[in-house]
Amino acid sequence: MEEKAPKKKFSEMFEENPRKVVISICLAAIISVCVIIAFYFAVSRYEGFLEAVDKFNLIIQPFIIGFAMAFLMNPIMKVMEKPLNKKFLKTSKNPARTRKVVRVITSIIALIILLAIIILCIVLIVPDTVAAIKDLMGTLPEKVEMLLDGINKFTDYRFETQIADVKNSELSEVMKDTFGWIFNYFNLGDKSSWSNIASGAVTVGHVVVNIIVGIFVSVYALISKDVFRGQIKKIIYGAFKTENANEIMDVGRKTNDIFYGFIIGKIVDSIIIGILCYIGCLILKMPYSVLVSVIVGVTNVIPVFGPYIGAVPTVLIIFITDPIKGITFLIFVLALQQLDGNVIGPKILGESTGISVFWVIVAIVVGGGLFGFMGMLLGVPIMAVIYYIVGKIATRKVKKKNLPEGTAEYVELNHVDTETNEIVLNDPNDKSGGSFRLFRGFKKKKKSEESDDKE
Repeated sequence: MEEKAPKKKFSEMFEENPRKVVISICLAAIISVCVIIAFYFAVSRYEGFLEAVDKFNLIIQPFIIGFAMAFLMNPIMKVMEKPLNKKFLKTSKNPARTRKVVRVITSIIALIILLAIIILCIVLIVPDTVAAIKDLMGTLPEKVEMLLDGINKFTDYRFETQIADVKNSELSEVMKDTFGWIFNYFNLGDKSSWSNIASGAVTVGHVVVNIIVGIFVSVYALISKDVFRGQIKKIIYGAFKTENANEIMDVGRKTNDIFYGFIIGKIVDSIIIGILCYIGCLILKMPYSVLVSVIVGVTNVIPVFGPYIGAVPTVLIIFITDPIKGITFLIFVLALQQLDGNVIGPKILGESTGISVFWVIVAIVVGGGLFGFMGMLLGVPIMAVIYYIVGKIATRKVKKKNLPEGTAEYVELNHVDTETNEIVLNDPNDKSGGSFRLFRGFKKKKKSEESDDKE
C-alpha cells in the first residue's frame, strides 16, 4: 500500500491558495454565527420554539405515520417478494417491469395484512378494555371502601380510628366527582360540551385524514424504496470523499440492522408476553384479564423499566378488587417477566443493540424525559447507533497511532510511552499506583510480526 501524503500546514495551504482559505474561514464563521443565533433563539424563546416544533410535527404527521407503517410492512413485503420474483422472472420478457409489478402487489398485500392485524386487535381488545375501564371507574370508590374494611378486619380493628378517618376524608368524594365529570363529559345539554365535542371531532377528523394520507405514503415509500436508496447513496458519494462515504454507508447499514432488530423484535416480544399474560389470567381467573394483559404487553415495549411500570397499575387494579388475587398476580407477573428477560427476550432480540444495561438506562431516562413514551422506545436504538459510531471513530484513531484496537487492553493501561510507543500497565502488586511494562510497544511488536511473516 502506498503511504498517505502528510497533511499540509495552514501556512502552506494559505501560500498555495489564499483565496480558498479565506472563503473557507468566512463560511465557517457564518455557519458558526447562525448556529449560535439559532441556539440563543431556542433557549430564550423556549415556549415559542416548542410551539414551532409541535406545529412542524403536526404538518409532517402523515409522513411519520406513513414511514412508520412502511417500516412495519417492509419485512412482510420482503417475505413475499423474493419467491414471487423467483417464480415470474423465469418466464418474463421484461424483468424490470415484472419486478415493479411484483413490488406493487406485495406492497398492497403487506398493507392489507398490517391493517387486518390492527383492526383485529381493535375488535378483540378495545371493547373488553373499554368495558373493564368503565366497570372499574364505576365501582372503584366502593371497592376502595371494601378494601379498607378488609384491612380493618385483618388487623383486628387495631387501626379502626385511622381507617375511619381515611374513609371519612374527601378521597371518595374526589374520586366520585372525577368519575362523574368523565361520565358527564359528553352531556349534550351543556354548551361547553358542544365545543368539546366539536373540537374533539375536528381532532379525530384530522387524525383520520393523516392516517389515510399515511397509508398512501407507506405504499409509495415501499414501491420507490430502491430509487430512494440509490438517490441517497448518490448524494453521499457525491458530497463526501470515497473513504468517508464508505464509512457513512457502513453506519447506515448498522443503523438499519439495529432499528429493525430492536423495534420489530420488541414488538413481537411484547405481543407474546401480552398473550401469555392473558392465558395466565384466564387460568388464575383474574378480573379484568384483557385490560391487565394489554397494559402488561404495551409497557413491555420499554426496555428494563417496562415490566415494572406495567406491573404497578395492574397489580393495584387486581389488589383493590381481590387482595389475595392481587398478591397471586404479582407473583405470576414477576415470574412472567423473568421468563421474558432470560428466555424469550434474548431469543428474539439477541444482540440487536450491542450496548450494556447502563447505556440502556441512560437512553431510557434521557429519551423518556425529552420525548415521553416514544423517547423511551427509540432512545435505546439511537443510543446503540451513537455508541457504534463513537466506538468506530475511537478504533480508527488508535489504529492510526499503531495502538491496540481492543477495549480490554486499555482496562489496566497506565500510560503510553511517547518515545517508544510502549503500553505501560498498572502494577497489580504496587498499592501506590505504580506501573510496569507488560509487553513492548505495539508498533515494534507489529513490525516484528511482519518480519516473521516475510521469513
